[in-house]
Amino acid sequence: MSDSLHEIDSLLDVLNKFMLPGSLEDCFQAYREELIKIVDKRFNANLQSWFLREISVLRGGEEFTSVVEACDPFLHLPSGCDSLPPGVQIAVPPLPTTIVDSTPDPAGNLKRLARQEFELLRSRLQMYTDDEIENFGKLAVAGYVAPDILLPTPESVVSFIGINAGAKLEQYLINNLHLWKAVPRRQIHFPDMVAVRRKQLEEQFAANNREPLRPEELACYTDEELALIGRDVRILTLLPNRHLSICRWCINRMINRQAAVDHFDRIGTEGNVGPVN
Repeated sequence: MSDSLHEIDSLLDVLNKFMLPGSLEDCFQAYREELIKIVDKRFNANLQSWFLREISVLRGGEEFTSVVEACDPFLHLPSGCDSLPPGVQIAVPPLPTTIVDSTPDPAGNLKRLARQEFELLRSRLQMYTDDEIENFGKLAVAGYVAPDILLPTPESVVSFIGINAGAKLEQYLINNLHLWKAVPRRQIHFPDMVAVRRKQLEEQFAANNREPLRPEELACYTDEELALIGRDVRILTLLPNRHLSICRWCINRMINRQAAVDHFDRIGTEGNVGPVN
């Protein structure tokens, strides 16, 4: 690979890792990535791959490429936060461990499924040392953003991971939402991840000997600027257009704005049409 192509590849890697979040869901995922990164860098390089392999077995062979994917606080359902603007607080479902502990279960279905998930994972983790199991627990706590959870023993780790990641129990909870609708959602507060990613971008641009991002390139486009771009995309040549390559929020705003314009154009030419998707 030539030096110039290598530089471009390095820059694209930086942009993919540190692109400014474009929604509340993006912010939350970025926060989770940072928590997992802090935990993961302390351990054996193979630990995360071992962890993902065991989660895959627990979930019937489902493949995961990261702890962010495997330990999903939204029970692998749509979060509903992908269209909300960036923020610093999010509501997520209660952990399955909390649901099992606090939900009336006269038929014993929750406890039975929880026990099955626990036993399946316990049989798998017998090949690991207590220290490795403890580190699995730290990865899971970071992935589920549950810093108040203490897992002092290997058995408590197996219980936490097995019940929260187990596919059969998860599906049962999804199919029986009425059983746990009274269990409060978790309110999670986190730092301003737009500011965090902005600082990381600046540091990475400097580390890769790229032209520093100017203050105006870090600022989001105004509604007036987006309207100008919508009328004539060539206006980007007069604006700090590197911003579009680093900001999902502005990309989303531009796409949504253009979708609305197209929708009303169709109304004018075709008559009454349905709502904007």
